[in-house]
Amino acid sequence: MYTTGFPVWVPIMGLVVSVACSIGSYFIAKKSGRSGAGYAVLGFFLGIIGLIITLIICRNPAAPPYPQQYQQQQPYYPPQQPPYPPQQQPYQPPVQPQQQPYQPPVQPPPGPPGNQPPQQ
Repeated sequence: MYTTGFPVWVPIMGLVVSVACSIGSYFIAKKSGRSGAGYAVLGFFLGIIGLIITLIICRNPAAPPYPQQYQQQQPYYPPQQPPYPPQQQPYQPPVQPQQQPYQPPVQPPPGPPGNQPPQQ
């Protein structure tokens, strides 16, 4: 039976090709020592073009970053600290002589009522 319209197998084949290119890019990148996941995404979205890009980039295995720097470095020793000064005694306030407790001044009792000054 012949149907008119868009054939269903076209997007399915496109998806199959994308997945195949993604898997191929992953294994090619892993074989050369690179990130497989990044190249798998590249292969999935770009298809055969992504697979070709992966083949071109991954021709030579990836070299470790800065190999001479890691081999020639001397071990790190922190600088020597000067000896610490002797411990000081904790602060103590100076001792003051004991004082007598506060006593209010004693006022003389009032005199007879006629001797008091007038209140204002």
